[in-house]
Amino acid sequence: MREPRLSRLDPGTVAQRASRERRAARGALARVGLGHRVGHQATKLSGSKRHRVAIARATVGRQAIVFADEPTGNLDSATRRLILDRMREMNRQGATLVVISHDDHVPAACTRRIDMPDGQLIPGSANAARRSAP
Repeated sequence: MREPRLSRLDPGTVAQRASRERRAARGALARVGLGHRVGHQATKLSGSKRHRVAIARATVGRQAIVFADEPTGNLDSATRRLILDRMREMNRQGATLVVISHDDHVPAACTRRIDMPDGQLIPGSANAARRSAP
């Protein structure tokens, strides 16, 4: 006789899912350099650490589209590289990232770039990064 399938609301199943999600969240925080801040409230963190928490949340949530407004603002160069690596990882895993940035290092990390100075689209700029992307 087959065992009955457990409901998704079964306490054991919910606990297992929560445990997996906690492990994934801890791993994501570690990958953005905040593994030591697991117990801290995001509202009590500095602006740069909040940026990193947002990136970690997006990686755990496996979002299809991520909008990132100045994701490297207030970051030192080592942390900027770390965040750009995480963003590339998200893109390789299938996420589309829409990034707004004044940081000259960010476009170099992207596969496509669209320039919009003063809100005006520069004709042909959408293909510029494809030619110069690393």
